[in-house]
Amino acid sequence: PDNDNPCNATIAVVNDDASCDLVTAGTLIEATDSGVPNGSCGGNPDDDVWFQFTALSEVQLISIVNIAGGGFNTDHALYSGDCDNLVELECTDGEASVTPQLVVGDTYYIRVFSGGNDSETTTFDLCIKEAPTNIICENAENFCAEVGGALTTPNIIGIPDPTDIACLGSAPNPTWNIIQIGDPGLIEIEISQVDANGGGLDVDFVLWGPFASLDDACGDLDFGCPDPNDCPN
Repeated sequence: PDNDNPCNATIAVVNDDASCDLVTAGTLIEATDSGVPNGSCGGNPDDDVWFQFTALSEVQLISIVNIAGGGFNTDHALYSGDCDNLVELECTDGEASVTPQLVVGDTYYIRVFSGGNDSETTTFDLCIKEAPTNIICENAENFCAEVGGALTTPNIIGIPDPTDIACLGSAPNPTWNIIQIGDPGLIEIEISQVDANGGGLDVDFVLWGPFASLDDACGDLDFGCPDPNDCPN
């Protein structure tokens, strides 16, 4: 493929909303090793292809969609820097990922590859779209009830499960919120989630604190289980 190395990266389109109306076609057929060192993913990027995009949002959702041709274990990684001096920001063996906080207007690189050693016949489409900002800790939003009522926020769907978090075996569609406490004492928290028809949905949460600031919280969070007896094996 023409984009077999980062300095020939295909310019990928970026949706300016939460849709995947615009995608960029890609293929791993006859792709070779670009020579960029292996990243944090465990797979072998010996058939990587490269894309570049300009960030339109501080947080973008990257998805590998419409995978065809018998492809398995299609991984992708995100890089900043110049094409000949790249710095990995994250890598995932899933088909979707949420970026860390980006700089709007800066250029970033995406590396797509199969994790295995066999030659692939994979074709795919790359979707880059706006993600809700508070799906990363650094953009956590205030979570506070209106006086005499509850705070209502829309459901967020299509966000990948990052990892096991504390006592939760999975955490799909995560969002981050801050609760700022005015007076000390016991606090009752009730979270109710429903679908468009008002039917109940499962919702879980983890609570950390106290922290003096958001920067302190996001820098010091321990995602491990506080009590191993309460957590899944």
